[in-house]
Amino acid sequence: MRKFLGLAISLMFVVSLLSVVACAKGGGKEPLVGTWAMDGNPGKTVKISKEGQQYFYEGSQGKTPATKVDENTLQVSMGPIQVTVKLDPASNVLAVSFMGESYKYKKVQ
Repeated sequence: MRKFLGLAISLMFVVSLLSVVACAKGGGKEPLVGTWAMDGNPGKTVKISKEGQQYFYEGSQGKTPATKVDENTLQVSMGPIQVTVKLDPASNVLAVSFMGESYKYKKVQ
């Protein structure tokens, strides 16, 4: 029994260590993914999610597939309207731009 307990504790230690290493390397971290509130109007939010390799943008028009352009940019096609979603990593501000307008959002989740 004592040998089993020692083995179980060792196994838990190894799993914990691997989890810490994965988090330290940013394993699974997606800076665009989350819920974002409009700067100056926190009642208006957008949500960016990822299911497998597919990103989704969810705003007032519903949930729409998005294409990742680069590490901080998504392109969303909403019929004839093209929406660009771009994160400024320095300020952690998300800009949602379409039809000549740009709106700023801050991450809430």
